[in-house]
Amino acid sequence: MNSDFSSILAQLADGVPISVDALAQRLSWNRSAVLAAVSSLQTAGLQLQMDCAGAVTWHAPTYPLSRTHIMAGLAPEAAGLIDALEVHFTLDSTNQYLLRQPSEKPGAQVCLAESQTAGRGRRGKQWISPPCCNLYLSVRQSVPVPASGLNGLSLGAGLMVIEALTSLLPPGTGLKWPNDLYVHNRKLGGILVEIPRATRNACDVIVGIGLNVLMPDETANIDQPWTSLNQHLAGTSLDRNNLAARILDRLLPFLQDYPAHGQGYIAGRWPDFDLTLGQPVSVLAGDRVIHGIGAGVDAQFHFRLAQANGTRSYASGEVSLRTHNQP
Repeated sequence: MNSDFSSILAQLADGVPISVDALAQRLSWNRSAVLAAVSSLQTAGLQLQMDCAGAVTWHAPTYPLSRTHIMAGLAPEAAGLIDALEVHFTLDSTNQYLLRQPSEKPGAQVCLAESQTAGRGRRGKQWISPPCCNLYLSVRQSVPVPASGLNGLSLGAGLMVIEALTSLLPPGTGLKWPNDLYVHNRKLGGILVEIPRATRNACDVIVGIGLNVLMPDETANIDQPWTSLNQHLAGTSLDRNNLAARILDRLLPFLQDYPAHGQGYIAGRWPDFDLTLGQPVSVLAGDRVIHGIGAGVDAQFHFRLAQANGTRSYASGEVSLRTHNQP
């Protein structure tokens, strides 16, 4: 049914009404199957409307995700780096899906989902993933560097997202080490980097991106202040296909070029977006809370905390950060 939902949404991605009979013909389904799929999508909370003439229309602030539309929006350089791009209606998580895929392909494998039932953030936290309103996107790519050379990758992925969306992001947008996008102390998105396979000279990496685009105001169970692009862009049309293409245009060449220039680029650009630089910060390390001033990152892209008795570095697996005005 997941593939069925994706198929029918793809036919509605341009926002033009289409009859049930035309949908059935395009999809090689019978009419009853189309009606059942439309009903199931409506039950799932999607804003599909069917008029008395039997025409189905997508009525929502953003069109469905569409492989065709994303590929059409990509620059030739990024499009040429993709081996596979899939759009699913629902997955446990886009990262988990790519973890299950064979790793033989030399190019990028890209996966998007309209919703996730088990979206994950850093340190095992749940990533709330309501349907058809945000971006849940993952890329799997082989990178010819050892795992020790990937320390800054989550920082770099965050830079790619923020640079891809510069014209849309409001003032005050920045990055909180190692992998979060914030606007005025409210979380806009996050990065989850996983390494499913590593050898001495190469790694498969999966970069997962969650971005709040049209997050419903009534969304519950989020344990920290959050925000969404639509809250800062009144009157602006937010096409998630365009957003995905923008991000991939930056991220895919960055991964391709990472062995030669990735870490140098991160070192040069991170200070421009580091929200904790020079700010009071609390480091949560196990049961300890350590207070100090954010002092950027070291040569290994570990977080640096300045205190009266000196400056210490912390690796991403060790700690969680809180700014002085963040709960």
